[in-house]
Amino acid sequence: MAQVVPDWVTEPNAEITIRVGKEGISAIPPRTIPDLIKGSFSKFGSNKAWNVKRAGKWEYITITEMYEQCMRVAKSLLAVGLKRFEGVSIMGFNSPEWIMAELGTIMAGGLATGIYTTNNVETTKYILENSGSHVAIGEHSLILEKLLEAGKGIEGMKFVQYSPVPVEQSQRERGVISWEEFLQLGKDVKTEDVEAIISTQKPGQCTNLVYTSGTTGMPKGVMLCHDNMTWFPTLIGDVYGFKQGQIIVSYLPFSHLGGQIFDVFLPFTFGYKVYFAESDAMSGSLLNTIKEVEPNLLFGVPRVWELILEKIEPDIRNGKIKIEDIAKLIGLSNADVLLTGAAFTSPEVFKLFDSAGLTLYNIYGTTENSGPVTLCTPNANKVISVGKPAEGTEIIINQPNSIGEGEVFIKTRGNFMGYLKNPEKTAESMDADGWFHSGDIGSLDSEGYLWINGRMKELIVISTGLNVSPIPIEQEMKKELKLCAFCVVVGEAKQHFNMLVTLKSKLSPAGIPTDDLDDEAVGICKSLGVEVNKISEAKESVIVNKYIQDGINRANERAMNHLCLIKKFTILPLNFSINTNELTPTGKLKRLYVVKKYYDVIEKMYA
Repeated sequence: MAQVVPDWVTEPNAEITIRVGKEGISAIPPRTIPDLIKGSFSKFGSNKAWNVKRAGKWEYITITEMYEQCMRVAKSLLAVGLKRFEGVSIMGFNSPEWIMAELGTIMAGGLATGIYTTNNVETTKYILENSGSHVAIGEHSLILEKLLEAGKGIEGMKFVQYSPVPVEQSQRERGVISWEEFLQLGKDVKTEDVEAIISTQKPGQCTNLVYTSGTTGMPKGVMLCHDNMTWFPTLIGDVYGFKQGQIIVSYLPFSHLGGQIFDVFLPFTFGYKVYFAESDAMSGSLLNTIKEVEPNLLFGVPRVWELILEKIEPDIRNGKIKIEDIAKLIGLSNADVLLTGAAFTSPEVFKLFDSAGLTLYNIYGTTENSGPVTLCTPNANKVISVGKPAEGTEIIINQPNSIGEGEVFIKTRGNFMGYLKNPEKTAESMDADGWFHSGDIGSLDSEGYLWINGRMKELIVISTGLNVSPIPIEQEMKKELKLCAFCVVVGEAKQHFNMLVTLKSKLSPAGIPTDDLDDEAVGICKSLGVEVNKISEAKESVIVNKYIQDGINRANERAMNHLCLIKKFTILPLNFSINTNELTPTGKLKRLYVVKKYYDVIEKMYA
């Protein structure tokens, strides 16, 4: 009797059934990651696929060279005792070495495990232990210090620094070795030994662990298999017509699935070129890289488009920039495909880019889907919707209410294997019929477009029993309050809603919010007749407070009902950021964290 392979698993050495379709892209035969890489040699082997700026000059590595370096990593991992389906943790900003560490791990039979650089020591330790990692590869001394602290008590931990600077002596004494020293460890391991492992790998076996952002407790390890990482790039590239020689900018961390799909696996699939942004990309330098390399493709989380908007909007209002010059000014005059996703993108962003002749296409998917399950495309684009289901994907709305809203259920070839060592949470997310329960609130219109309207876990239940998604309210508020970076609706178990607001401000070089208002905020205050440069000054301004209250009043007039009105607000002393933990690495609000952090401020509004 043939062995039955399950639809979901939670043990790292298990295998799942690949949900192959009957026709089209969904019917492509499953393949392993080494198969994908080797298959790209004949077509793209000499491509200058990954480009990194070092000492002010761009250096490149070809696909063939990448494979050779990955083989060296695989040999070194085997030399230090890596076991099959054992994690190798990688922490640092995007670079060729990050990819070498990842793919080398997979070729050696391990599980590539990305860790966000913003994670604290406690979370980092949890991931090291949960993934079974005994090798931790970090970018530089600050990250290695965190890994060393997190690795205490884990038997047999080995630490590698991948940046080219010398290893600090104090860390060397605690066992950290350089990248070159690490690569030398495998010099006596035979290529045949790695190839033997590769030959036993199957498309339904685990290769990558992508840990969720952990907005509600410790992150869950999303298990992704070879097919998860090789099939979606084919789908995306086919839909949007990606081709050899196109350029994309890499900035989304490789510990995030989006960075993996667009910057690691798509170059093997379609032969385009990746240019790495600087490590402070999300603090503003990304725009410089975009202007320098003028990409043809860009996948931007909403914060990226907002950064661009904030840079140019004051000059547009003042008549210093013409709409028709925007594309060239921001480095997107060569853009073929601009995608947005991972969180809500405001209508104002779509409107401005469209007026400049730049169309943003919304896409939607979760880490657990391993890629986008709905897409807006040149042939089917309804702004603000997240598009129609991709080929091989089914979407249903579970238990829709009177206006058609309910939880979005997804069935796709790309659905994940399960949460590592967590059958309870896996069973909550994947039902017996193969539907992934996304936790997103959405609706399907008569033309088949999906609209996402909030998160189930973010619903606020006020004392009257009314369940309300705060996101639509916050969107309306932000339309009226250009001075505000974030509007956070609060009111759990209260009689009405209030709101926390942050003002747009500058980040320090370390990515920490400062008291200094940004140029746009200073300009808005000046237009109100207020000469202020700091949040602390603006907070005390009667005129600024009236501006916010007037904006709330206008938005309240559009409220769904009187129970959804915002009654009071408080200006917080600092804006939110990734590095201060109010935002996930893709810029999503950690609502529960913010509510807990500002508990006393919230309670004071209700006193």
